[in-house]
Amino acid sequence: MQKNVEFESNLALDELVRLRGSSERPLVFWIGAGVSSWAGIKRWDELAQTMRSEFLRTESTFEKELSWQWLDQKAFPSLFGHCDKVSPTRYRRILDRELNQKSPHQPVYDRFLVAMRRLTPCKILTTNADELLEQALGLRAIQPSALELVPDLLSGTGGFVGKLHGSIGDPNSLIFTDYEYAQLLERRPFLNALSRVFQAAHVVFIGYGLADDYILNLLNEANNLKTIFGDGPHFACLPWDHTHLPSSVKTIRYLPEPHKDHRSVIMILEELGAQRSPGIAFASFEMPG
Repeated sequence: MQKNVEFESNLALDELVRLRGSSERPLVFWIGAGVSSWAGIKRWDELAQTMRSEFLRTESTFEKELSWQWLDQKAFPSLFGHCDKVSPTRYRRILDRELNQKSPHQPVYDRFLVAMRRLTPCKILTTNADELLEQALGLRAIQPSALELVPDLLSGTGGFVGKLHGSIGDPNSLIFTDYEYAQLLERRPFLNALSRVFQAAHVVFIGYGLADDYILNLLNEANNLKTIFGDGPHFACLPWDHTHLPSSVKTIRYLPEPHKDHRSVIMILEELGAQRSPGIAFASFEMPG
């Protein structure tokens, strides 16, 4: 069984490398919260724990037991939504403090940026609300309200970062709470744009805990996931198999060893960067996990 997994993973990587050099469809990297964690940004579970600790200490109306259940069930948007309702000011202050970092200068993140620069023009979609990626790569940021522009930009020569969950520098754009997610999924232009990206590109998931992703779970529950993903092929770079992905998504396995921060996945980007190609596009959703 293990040999079969390795064989299928190698085939998927070979196909990805080949597509980068020959396909008329661009590669789109869906870069998740694991990438920002290399720069010292808290993942969602860490941010949720920080949020709960501070609210328990400072807000008498904060739900102690219910918030623990949300943490245990990884229902982070519900926890964030409760915090926002209890004290919007404190909630925003914590988000700004934890996500508004300017100069990461972390070796692993720097290595990731070097790999990305070899894959320009970078066309990125991300759910990460920090602004490190667009600042480091000098790219235009596109907020959720303008996401419908993204599919038409895939074939262009310029780069961009599509901020699917907003940016910390634009508080009104943030999508963190359960009710903000619900509103997002009611936006037909948002869903149509996602579908067009998957139809027009080969999407590669990097630094993304698919099993813990809230928006993919909601799409799956609504029976929209397979429709949005299309025929692919798309690629998920993961340290384990993911049984709930559509058949159009192929898994490229990597070993999270000896480092537990999943930096091994950068080698896939470096492998792609070693292949010459006229252009590549990137998409990144943050779902902290």
